[in-house]
Amino acid sequence: MYGCEWDDQTGAINGIYQDGYDGEDLVTMDYKELRYIASRPQGVPSAQKWNNEKGNLEVWKNYLGTICIECLQKTDPSDPFPIGIIVGVAAVILLVVIGVAGYMVYKKKNGEDKFA
Repeated sequence: MYGCEWDDQTGAINGIYQDGYDGEDLVTMDYKELRYIASRPQGVPSAQKWNNEKGNLEVWKNYLGTICIECLQKTDPSDPFPIGIIVGVAAVILLVVIGVAGYMVYKKKNGEDKFA
């Protein structure tokens, strides 16, 4: 799950990223500290690996702190199909596809056999 919070009164923003499996949280991202934290022991390998991928952290920081916030600001609460949210979801899908493709190329190039 991912998303952002924006307080239109104070201008405060926060990014939210949680990754899980089978209904259990495994890894969350601390937006303020810009690092991943394992919620369960099974999430430790992923959190460690992702913390070493600074480019990935910067992509999420940019998306959650800029693109997602801009989408929220453009959203009309009375609109049942807000374009801001639709554009935001499309942007994340593109980021995920690019990230997976990049990881697969890296994996194949370095001969790794396991996902972390």
